Amino acid sequence: MRTSSIWLGAALMLAGPLACEPAAPPVVPTPGAATAPTTTTVAVVARGSDQPSFDLSPVAEPADLVGLVRWKNPGISFANLSGCAGLPQELSDQGSKALLGQLFKDALRGLVDAKLMAAAIAVEAPMDVVVALDQSSRKPKPYWAFSMGLSSLDGAKAAITQDAVLVEVTPGVWRIGDKEKQRDSRCVIAASAGSTPARLVCSDHEKDVLALTPYLTRTMPTTAPAASDLHGEFRITPIEGRYGQELRQVLKGLPVLAQSQASIGDPTFDDALLEAATALSGEVGALVSDLDKISVDIGADRNNCLSTTGSIQLRGKSSWLANTMADRADRAGAPPALYWKLPKDADSAFFGRAGDPSRYTDILRVLRKMIEGGLGKLKIGSADDRKALVELLDIRLSKDTNTVSASGRGDAQKPARAAKPGGSKAQQVVEAMINSSVGWYVMGFDDSPEAVLKSLKSLVSVYNRKGLIDPIKKELRDDARFFPTVKMGAGPAALGKGAQAVEIKFEFVPESGPVFSDKAKKAPKGDKVSFTFHILLVQDGKTSWLGIGANKDELVKRLQIAKGGAEADTLASRAGIESLKSGKNMTGGFMTLNVMTKAINSAMNGPLGQEKPAVASEILSALNGLPHKGESPMFLTTQVSAGSAPRADLTLQIGKGTVEDIGSMILAGIRIANNAKKQP
Repeated sequence: MRTSSIWLGAALMLAGPLACEPAAPPVVPTPGAATAPTTTTVAVVARGSDQPSFDLSPVAEPADLVGLVRWKNPGISFANLSGCAGLPQELSDQGSKALLGQLFKDALRGLVDAKLMAAAIAVEAPMDVVVALDQSSRKPKPYWAFSMGLSSLDGAKAAITQDAVLVEVTPGVWRIGDKEKQRDSRCVIAASAGSTPARLVCSDHEKDVLALTPYLTRTMPTTAPAASDLHGEFRITPIEGRYGQELRQVLKGLPVLAQSQASIGDPTFDDALLEAATALSGEVGALVSDLDKISVDIGADRNNCLSTTGSIQLRGKSSWLANTMADRADRAGAPPALYWKLPKDADSAFFGRAGDPSRYTDILRVLRKMIEGGLGKLKIGSADDRKALVELLDIRLSKDTNTVSASGRGDAQKPARAAKPGGSKAQQVVEAMINSSVGWYVMGFDDSPEAVLKSLKSLVSVYNRKGLIDPIKKELRDDARFFPTVKMGAGPAALGKGAQAVEIKFEFVPESGPVFSDKAKKAPKGDKVSFTFHILLVQDGKTSWLGIGANKDELVKRLQIAKGGAEADTLASRAGIESLKSGKNMTGGFMTLNVMTKAINSAMNGPLGQEKPAVASEILSALNGLPHKGESPMFLTTQVSAGSAPRADLTLQIGKGTVEDIGSMILAGIRIANNAKKQP
């Protein structure tokens, strides 16, 4: 097949982003119980030297405000990220202008020159979005608007009136309209309190704009912003207050609905279905009562670069999910000792803390009954087969077990080649593709190896039950050839006593063989090919290690490090991740750009025998020349606070090394894309 378009697409991906209905009468929002805003500026701004001032005193928060977003200072955010990434200032400016241009194009529907309007925007003033529930509607119907600061009211009016008309709808608020067709946009400009004399306010509907403009121009600009650069929140409490009772009435009918629509006539399945629907109905109702709000905060500065936190705040803990979220929150802290034994060259490495497995007992019991009953109705397998299958749905790990995991690849800069010379061309290509695309994975559990071994043996045993697999193969017909053979036996001697190995071997004849030329008209019938995945289990005292991958030697090497390798080969000696040691996290770890860059690198170097276009060499050169080699860690952690109102946070921190690598990729991508455009 042709590949030139693929390489060009990869170059463009590497560049990355630079990142009408009739008017209705306005709806005035009903005042809600809002906290009084913190006033930071005088509440009146002059309309003009020869005209009276407008009333810009704060108004009440719209009733049932359910969502808001505030971008504190877009200009500084762009500048900080560009500076952190090492990008030229002009590229940052182009990115912000492109963003504003797209916003104006969509919001103003071509009525106003986007460039002129962008020049009037105060990019260092907050950009705000608010969403509220329409109180005139019995159904959940949101209305919303966004606003951005204008550096000059007169300047904005002058820019708009070159192409459109302004109609004053209320004192200090002008609707933007079409000069020729008498067509209105969904935007207004309005005199504003706060740091700018005016703001542009837009939405999907004119009535939404007119309803929310007073709050967006007179209250939000004088309200102290959140500590983060960008803050957004979705409030569930107002929704529950308006529609919670109605939702619970609907949920009461869920068991009856499930019985009428999903029953299959098998008593085991149908009884479990009713139990599941009843439990789900109660859980959703309780969870809606527990939820308070969901928020996102993003910070950008030149030192820490980029930090994002997503939070779930609860106001109660009557639901199963709320109690599970806060279960054993006291265990938060540094990673377990097991974590630091993972291989040092991992592209990602994470840890977790299991809670009490008994919390899932009822869920798994009902799920087992549904699977067993459903398979019985379909007459798949014997009773013993079905029982063996559902017994896999059991958590055999002990309470408070710590788990760790790591993944990585070999040297992505070396082209993948077949390990067995002299074989068929198809086999060589398959082996090259598998070796280049499948890395290694290592997992550890500080729990009895017997529990992990039992689970592994059960899994292999169930897979090899003909009563379960043969009906599936029959349904798949020709595609059944893709089913692997699975067997378990003793592991490599290098892994010590008790090591076990599971071999998953795929062997089939492809519908066609590989094509190595764009000129080939038809692919020949393929030869038989095979490849194998390995699962290796290592018993290490009271610790279990699992390795998964296609390269057995690579797995053995990594498992030996985890079991008892030199500290120099483990995460204990890896620089740049020391902050995890002082964290108070429930789960966490790091990942690197190499998760992506090595995959691209491997794809560019293979498959065997395929000629690469010139652009591929440029992409490979860019990836291999990253200033930090894609190895800088990005930290992903979770924090939980218990109590009567639990809260859970998920935080992603992207440091300077990663952002500089991304900046290098963006510049290289732009250069490669520009070069590609010049090619005939």
